[in-house]
Order: sequence, then C-alpha cells, then structure tokens
Amino acid sequence: MFWDRDRLAAGDLPPVVIVGSGPAGVSLALRLAGQGVGSVVLEAGGEAYSPGSQDFYRGRVIGDPYHALDAARLRYFGGTSNHWTGYCRTLDAEDFEARADIPHSGWPIARADIAPYAEGAAEILEIDANVDRPLEGSVFVATRQASPAVRFGEKYAGFFRTSEIAHLCLETAVGAIRAEEGRITALDLRAPDGTAFEIRPRAVVLCTGGIENSRLLLWSNRTSPQKVVAEDRALGRYWMEHPEFALGEIRLDRPLFGPPRGTERLTVAAKHAAIRRHGVMNGLMHFQDVPRGWNGGAKAIARELACAAPALGEMVYTATDRTLECHQRVIAEWEQAPVAENRVALSETERDAHGVPRPELHWRKTERDYRTARVLMELLGRHAVRQGLGRVRVHDFVIEERLQPDNGWYSAYHHMGGTRMAATPREGVVDRDLRIFGLSNGYVLGSSVFATGGYANPTQTIVMLALRLGDHLGQKVGTL
Repeated sequence: MFWDRDRLAAGDLPPVVIVGSGPAGVSLALRLAGQGVGSVVLEAGGEAYSPGSQDFYRGRVIGDPYHALDAARLRYFGGTSNHWTGYCRTLDAEDFEARADIPHSGWPIARADIAPYAEGAAEILEIDANVDRPLEGSVFVATRQASPAVRFGEKYAGFFRTSEIAHLCLETAVGAIRAEEGRITALDLRAPDGTAFEIRPRAVVLCTGGIENSRLLLWSNRTSPQKVVAEDRALGRYWMEHPEFALGEIRLDRPLFGPPRGTERLTVAAKHAAIRRHGVMNGLMHFQDVPRGWNGGAKAIARELACAAPALGEMVYTATDRTLECHQRVIAEWEQAPVAENRVALSETERDAHGVPRPELHWRKTERDYRTARVLMELLGRHAVRQGLGRVRVHDFVIEERLQPDNGWYSAYHHMGGTRMAATPREGVVDRDLRIFGLSNGYVLGSSVFATGGYANPTQTIVMLALRLGDHLGQKVGTL
C-alpha cells in the first residue's frame, strides 16, 4: 500500500527498506512480496514529474562533452524507466569474463548465475527470450528486444496500492546513511520542504541509479560515525557509459539480414573472437534511415551518383551547401573499459536544497574508445564488400580517431559503475551478493554495480540482478 511519512516515521518497518522506485527497486519489491517478505520503497520524487524534484539531479560534468545530468535521469515514481526506449538484452556470457588486456575487467559472477531469472525478467519487461541470428563472416546479428517500454510507475502503481506486504512512500528522500559497528543503523530522511526525520531499518538496498548510488555513499562516508563503505578506494570510480555516435553511412544493394521476428530489433555486432583479436571493446551498430529532403527528379539522380562516387559527391553537395548522407546512418554504441579516473565525485562548492553536495561526473573517452569505433566500422565495411552487400562510408573523425564531432551524439544515457561488484573491496564496493563490503545489512542494486558494461542496454540485466537479490534476501530475512 501507499504509505505517508507519518506511517513511515512511526517506526514499524518491514524487513527491507528499498531506496529508489526504478526498475531495480520495483523488481526487488515484487520478488520479495512473492516470497512473503515485506518491504517499503522510498521514492524521493512524487507520482509525477516536477521541476523542483528534478533539480536535485543537477550537477557538473568535467571532461568530454556529455548530457546535462538532470536530463539523463528522472526523479519520480518509476525512475528513469519513464523515458526508457525499451531496448532489452542481457549481457553476453563473455562480458562477465576477465580479459588480460583490460585491467579491472571481469565480474565475480558468471552469466549462469543470473540466467535462472531470465524468465521472470521477461515477464516484468514484457519481452521474449533473446536469440542471436549469426551471419557469415566477421559479424553477426544480435537481437535486441523491443519491450513496450514498460513504465514501472504506471505498470505497478496498482500493485503497491493494494499490496499488504509491499509498500511505497513518495516524496521521501534519503539525505544520508548512518553506520556503526558494521551495520547500517539509520537513514536520514527528508521531505520536499526539508523537514528531517530518521528511521532505523533492518536491511537497506540502495537503488537510486548510476550516479546517485555513488553520491549518497560518498556523502554518507563523510557524515556517518563509521564509514558506510569501509574501504572506499573504489567508491565512485570505474564509471562507464556506452559512447554512441553516428560513425558514417551504409549503402546496401541488398538487405543485410531478413526482417525482424516478433519483438526483436536487429543490430550488427562483432563476434567476441574478433573483439579480442583487435583488442577493442564489445559494441553494436544499427542503421537509421536518412530523411529524404533532396530526392525529386534530376536531384535524385545527382544524389545517387554522389553516393556512388564520394569524391564527386563532396563537390556536388558542397556547391549546393548540402550535407551528403547516403541511404542509412550507421549508429554505433560500445562498452568502455573500467578506468579509475572516470568517476562520480562530490562538488566542493555546489549543494542541493537539502544541503547535500551536488554530483560531479569526471568522464573522458580513451584511446581504446576511438580504436573501437574505427574497428567496428572496418569490420562492417569488410563484411559488406565480401558479401557483395554494398559499401560503407566512414566519417573522417573516425579514421582520425577523434570522437568529438559537434553533432549532439555523446552516449546512450547508460550510467554504469561507481559501486561495482568485485571479489575484494580493493576492486569494488559490493560482493557477489550485492552486499556492501564490511556491512551486514547494506546492499546496492542497479547498473552502478556493473563491473563491465558490454554493449547491451542495462535494464534487462538490472531486473535479473534484482530478482536474484530478492531470493538472497528472502533466505536471509530471519538473520537481518
């Protein structure tokens, strides 16, 4: 049921307090309820978007051009699922494995550890199973499912209104976490007007997103009697995105692959053997139709000639002050290697309305990012030529390995890392069960725990991790 803050402050709490109502928090509450374990989800925003709530996500980016932080995430019931486009895919099995050429790569779990939760995640996200369709040559088609873009707030509002075991409290933000003697002992809560009170939970799971999980823990480490993350050298670090850029165009004389089946979205991805051979990261490419603004009569003929002969095309299109794009744009996105310098930090000068330092995102692409973009286009071009499919035109900035085009393409809005899962606290913040190292009752959930990111949109893997954590907490509830 929906709780108000008075009910929450009364102190009769269920066993698990979940902070955040996005796909991670809601999926966890569903799984716990299915096992008869009570929970309350704390959502900092309301049931709908408001500019005042959204302002808490404002922050600064230091490094490469990036989206405004308060535009990349949403602070209300359902979280960032409220502007999710619905792409779904789990990480590949190879994405969990360590690579000798990628420092800090590898998860302490394998995909087999989350595979039992694929069916449950598919039901929540309203998708089918993933099936890859191989192509001849060096690339293959990877199916990315098209969820109807489930809005978790809309889909599960009725569940929370009627449930006697899963509860939701809106407009209740966690300002800080207090830890003592290896346990989280209290949460400092704030109402929108700044009114403060505390609760004393048995177990806490942070599901506030790929920036806010780090921000809250960094601030709590400054304010708590005992550090919440005892060994915090990795806290906030190894932050990752999926860089996303239009790398060129492709002209196909015949289809690259057949029509999609069911809800699949077809994209081209390099096989893992090719990725490792070239020393680059896992990535995908998909094609986007170019609007036809210059396609009538003689102009259409000129365009076709220009696209078939790029040198001539540049002269024709320069003379007419037009940009030459042939048939379909090639849009690529890829994983980043975990780099400690890419991190979430706290501002020393800017604070939000509750007095919490605003986030600073330090993010720069690396030489491996540039090389990955170039190799992906080379593999696509070779495949097109070998199979007689057509031709690929690569933008100059890709060949020159300088991914800073002024065309609005920066990344896919996928925030990963910062509280990464690892075998030891030297490498991460949570263990294989998502428990914060050094605490008996504190957990973190969401894409911030990703040790590496693959190229898959993170939502499906997040939901599978949530269901797995629900089973873990269900077994431990008596000892929390």
